[in-house]
Formats: sequence, structure tokens, C-alpha cells
Amino acid sequence: MFKQYIFFIIIFQVSVYCHSQKIYVVDAVTKNSIPYANFSIMNKEQLQQGGYCSEKGALIINKNINFDHIMVSCIGYTNLDISKEMIQNDTLLLKPAVYHLKEVLVKASKKIDRETLGYANSKIKSLLSAIKGMEICTYIENPYHEVKTIHSVLFKIRNPNKTKLGFRLHLYELDTIKKKPSKDLLDQNIIITIENKGKNVIEYDVSAYNLELPSNGAFIGIEWLGELNDINNFVDAQQYENGFIELNDKTDSFTTFQRNRFSIFPWTNMERFKKNAENYQKYNNCPNASFGISIYKE
Repeated sequence: MFKQYIFFIIIFQVSVYCHSQKIYVVDAVTKNSIPYANFSIMNKEQLQQGGYCSEKGALIINKNINFDHIMVSCIGYTNLDISKEMIQNDTLLLKPAVYHLKEVLVKASKKIDRETLGYANSKIKSLLSAIKGMEICTYIENPYHEVKTIHSVLFKIRNPNKTKLGFRLHLYELDTIKKKPSKDLLDQNIIITIENKGKNVIEYDVSAYNLELPSNGAFIGIEWLGELNDINNFVDAQQYENGFIELNDKTDSFTTFQRNRFSIFPWTNMERFKKNAENYQKYNNCPNASFGISIYKE
């Protein structure tokens, strides 16, 4: 029996420019380039251009754009807001943020028992088109009610065209009052790439980062970067994204949230999505991103 899928695709207007200015975003200490940092080109507090730097840290500005300052941010670094006049040698320096590292307890080697939490193994209900700049996260409950170390993160994402796609990992604290994502618990820029993955579950080992799942759970999420190459990504660039996120309807509450990285609008749950989808597909419960976390039991 043919299964209907819902594809929500946003197509941006194509803009091709012959002249541009290239600026590199680098680590102020190591002088290494910072891949896929977020940038916003501003003029009188109005967004003129935004997107992601390339893998080599290149930020390309259209010569026709009038701007007075640039804002750059990336996980693990202090946000930079610099005026046009202060930019030197076409380079922007981001200062590493200072974090107090948690103590790491080294245990004797033994067989380690792990458990997968969340929805990575849930049956598919529909597909959601992954659009550049989109952030989507889903709440993962911690059944142990005590802090657990995370071994890996899991995502059900489809890549039908087998191009190289990428997204940035996020782990958000639960706002216990609003029941929404709040503070990002990550302090490092973790980029995950997808290439020739087809329909497989993507599991990414994060054990080297010493990440923890709080006692009351957390939101595991991604920030979609789009197709990865050394060409700068613009917010207004044409995007026929190749990646699709699998949705399930296993939960009876709205635990998946979305927002646009380049928008001022806050997190919203999937209630509106469900309502718009009613003409195409009926959800028995609530639309939920098929994300998961693998934790160490001990």
C-alpha cells in the first residue's frame, strides 16, 4: 500500500552576484578558521543578509549591500558585533568562551551497558523538509531522574540525493515552567555531516565531549546548515534541500519545537503543523521528530 508523505519545502529567491567581498572568521587564539559560524549583515538594525560561513570560515558579502555592522556567533565562542569600520584585513576574530569544565571520572575498563532513549526507532508517520537555518528539537525524558552521560545522538534523516549535507548539534535545557527549550547546554561547535546515508538512522558518537543528560531530561536538536561546500550560504539563496526529517506520532503531547535561526520569532511547537497537515494525513497523536539519545546506564 502506497504511503503518503508530507513534504513542506520553502524555496528562497535566487540571487547571483558577480562582485563580492570575502571575509574570514577565525579563532582569536589559534587563528584557525571557524566552520559554519552564523552571521548577520546589518544596516540600521535591519537584516540585509544572513547565513552560514563556509567550512573554511569564509563569509561572502555582496558588494551591492549597504551595511554598518556584522554580527557573528558560534557555539563555544563569544558573540561578535563589529562595525564596518573596525574590520581589519578582511578578518573577524572570535574569542573562545570561557567554560568551567566538569571533572571527568575515569573508571576501570569493563563492559559498558547503554540504553537508547527517545524516538529514533519510532515508526515513520511523515517527512518534514529540512530548510537552511531551521532549528528543530524534541524533548527526551530521563527515566532515571539522575544525571546520565551521553554516548551518542541519533537522528532519522533522509538524504535522497546523496549530496553532502550538514547540521549543528544542540542540546537544550528544559524550561520547567514553559515546558520549552531554554539554555543551550553545549559549549562546542559540533557539526554532523550526512553523505550517502539514504534512509538509515544516523548515530553520532559524542562520548569524547563528556555531554550529560540532566535528571529532568533535555531537548536534543539540530540546526540545519544545508548542502556543504566552500560556497557561502545566503539566507535568500535558492534552496531545494535534499534532507528530510522523519516524524512520528508516538507521543500524545507536543514535545517537538521549531524556530528559524535568522528570525526573531520564538520556539513554537508542532500544533500548527498538525492542523495544516489534516487535509493530507491524520496524526493519531502529536507530530514528533524522530530523534534519540544513547546513554550510559552507569
